[in-house]
Parts: sequence; structure tokens; C-alpha cells
Amino acid sequence: MVCSLDRTRIEKITLLFTERGYAKDVKDYLLNFTNHRKSKIDHLTELEADLLIQFLGRNNPCEALRTSIVSLAFAAGILYGTGADDTQINEAALNVFLKRNGIVKKPLPELTFQELVQVHRQMELKVKSRERYRANRRAATLTNKLLTELNLTVKK
Repeated sequence: MVCSLDRTRIEKITLLFTERGYAKDVKDYLLNFTNHRKSKIDHLTELEADLLIQFLGRNNPCEALRTSIVSLAFAAGILYGTGADDTQINEAALNVFLKRNGIVKKPLPELTFQELVQVHRQMELKVKSRERYRANRRAATLTNKLLTELNLTVKK
């Protein structure tokens, strides 16, 4: 039996799938959600549609990625401070960084799921690069200290 859903529910579900990056997997997702009974959005009952909207609304991987990107930006040294004023400044600073140096060249709120994944990977690499730089600098400092203690000089 095919129940016809109102247009707003169909559009809401379609939008949620697109925002979460599941647009290509809607059929599989619906089959899994309905225990292999339905594969099209407009075949859902109103109750199923409402439950799906609630589920997709709660489980937003985009928000989790955005939060993770902000944390990585702190670790990478792009953002500083945690006060109320700092939050606004950090938001603006991160958006400027992403527009200038980001792999996607868009501010954080405008990124799609796939773009967020790319930016997340970029931030992970920035953090790794910063850690490597700090480790090399620390090693150079310790080496110079040891050479000084041993009264050795190195010609460059």
C-alpha cells in the first residue's frame, strides 16, 4: 500500500539526506530504516517519515565534523582563547583561514558533508605538521644544549 506524503515532509527528508551527505544512498538507507519494506521517500507513512526526520535531525554528522574542525584549528594554532569575545573572533578567524587557505575556499557554515570531510583531513594534516615542527625544534634545542655542554662546535 502506497501512502502519499505531503510535499513538505518529502522535501524535509530530501534536504536532510542531502545535508548529511547521504543523497546517493537514500534507497539503501530507507530499506534499512523500514526493514526492507520501502525504498522511496514518498512510500513512507506519515509516522515513518516523522521518525526518519527526527532521527536525521538528531544524528547530524556535519555538526560533529564542524566541532572537530574547530578543535583541530585550536590544536593547529589557528585559534586562541576560549572567552565570549574570543569565540566570535575565532569564528571569523577560522572562516578567513578557510577562505584563503582551505581546500574548499568557503566559510565553515557553508560547507557540505563531503567538503567538511576534506577540510577535516586538511586540519588533521596541519596539526600533524605543527607537531612535527615542534618536535624538530625541541630536538634541535636539546642537541645544541648537549653540544654546548660537551664544548663541541659544528661547522655548517
